Amino acid sequence: MKKNIIIWFALLLFFANCEDPDKGSNFAVMEGNPIAGYLDSEGTYPEWCDLLKRLDLFNALNLDGTFTCFVPNREAFHRYMEKNGYASVNDIPKDVATYLVKYHIISIRDYLTRNFPNGKLRDTTESGDYLITEYTGGSTIWVNGVAKIVQQDIACTNGHVQVINEVLEPVMETVWGKLQQEERYSIFKEAVALTGYGQKLDRIRQEGNSGREYSTLFVVNDSIFKENGVENIDALKTLLNCTTTDYTEVSNPLNQFVGYHILNALYSFNDLANYEMTNMPNGKKEKILYPIGDRQTALIEDISGHLIINKENGGGTMLDLSRMNYLLRNGVVHEVNNLMLPFEPEPITFVFEFTDYEHIPPFASVSNYRTTVSGNFSTVLDPEIFKDYMRWESVPQGAAYVTYKIWYGTWNQGSGFPSGSEANFLYADQLAVNTGNIGWIEINTPVIIKGKYKLKIRTPIGPTRGTYQVFFDGEKAGSPLVAEGGYSNKTHELGDFEFRETKKHVVRLASVKSGIIELDFIMFEPIK
Repeated sequence: MKKNIIIWFALLLFFANCEDPDKGSNFAVMEGNPIAGYLDSEGTYPEWCDLLKRLDLFNALNLDGTFTCFVPNREAFHRYMEKNGYASVNDIPKDVATYLVKYHIISIRDYLTRNFPNGKLRDTTESGDYLITEYTGGSTIWVNGVAKIVQQDIACTNGHVQVINEVLEPVMETVWGKLQQEERYSIFKEAVALTGYGQKLDRIRQEGNSGREYSTLFVVNDSIFKENGVENIDALKTLLNCTTTDYTEVSNPLNQFVGYHILNALYSFNDLANYEMTNMPNGKKEKILYPIGDRQTALIEDISGHLIINKENGGGTMLDLSRMNYLLRNGVVHEVNNLMLPFEPEPITFVFEFTDYEHIPPFASVSNYRTTVSGNFSTVLDPEIFKDYMRWESVPQGAAYVTYKIWYGTWNQGSGFPSGSEANFLYADQLAVNTGNIGWIEINTPVIIKGKYKLKIRTPIGPTRGTYQVFFDGEKAGSPLVAEGGYSNKTHELGDFEFRETKKHVVRLASVKSGIIELDFIMFEPIK
């Protein structure tokens, strides 16, 4: 008996002196094998597990949550260590290691490879970056063009593991940095520098708030310029009929040329080829692009699997499929096979969503913006941050408020417009506006191609909602949106409207009866 007591006491002392490497971390005990448990039990990812433990992230991957983890195999991690001169995981600077690991984890969606697009993933990683997946034949999938998925869809209780054959080193280079390093872009990058757009293409964060600054650049290489008789920057100025030397002025032809090649959002090839919202009656796969500037638009079409911009303009400009999806810290670069001169296409049906960050960039910094986590989220918008894109007022002054809301049950991924109780809004998000008895909200539209349109606005209507009148540039559009019995998510006819210039406009909703109005989108259908 005495001997048993001694053995028991010795074991107690042993466990009491064992230091738990994850001490202080709270995590749910789960049935089955969560991601961190799987990686540890396999025994083939020891250094990656050591790195997770060092950063106190190991137990996070045992949580009862939803994760997609891109995990480098052991050979890939050894190559990364040797390449960067690290003898052990402890040699990796902690800030570098933290960014590296978070770059490999998506924490709000469980992706299976069958759901990977040929382009940008819908959700960002824990580091706030996008990853790009690409199919190169059969079931072979590459991530960021550098790592192949060698073991797909390993199921764990809280997500899936995708094993890759190279470490995904975070892309720290900006779009402007990419241009500066490539000799074949010498003429184009000189044009970017002269027009001042280099600052925009080098920016990581939006000016005035913490949202990430994203751009899509269609870049022209020197050989394309020379095919069009442009040997240097001076020849380009001559071609564009530049008569003034203030190239930073938006009316300058060189400024317009460079601006026409830049979009205010990150569009991978797959994003550009996403036509589910056009619903074109003629069956074409086409949509409007919005280059930066006040009066520029472009039309992109999918013709036999090739993306062509402004086909009607001398045959158009096509994306070079061998040089696309250059993913960078603040955007993506696609090479094109023509100069892509500014051109005004014919009007097509398009949708202006009130919460689209391409047109209203501050949305990119809103908490839970377009999150796919189940639940309802709302954020009251700061009028100072949004003032360049939307403004609201009430009497008494300051009583109006605008809230960004997302209602996520099931993400609608089909074609056409959402329907049903779980997908009542385009991309499951909307604005909730209340301007009281006397008040208004006005929102800048994207550039609208001149022409006559039939206008429709989608907004839920119910007995507890307010009544609002819609105006375009001060002109009344349709009848008031009236609160009515029951609750319905309706698309309201606003009548026909003619825009005599291609430019941005202002849509205003003025309060007729106090209450909330929820705004989803306005559809513009051209009248031929």
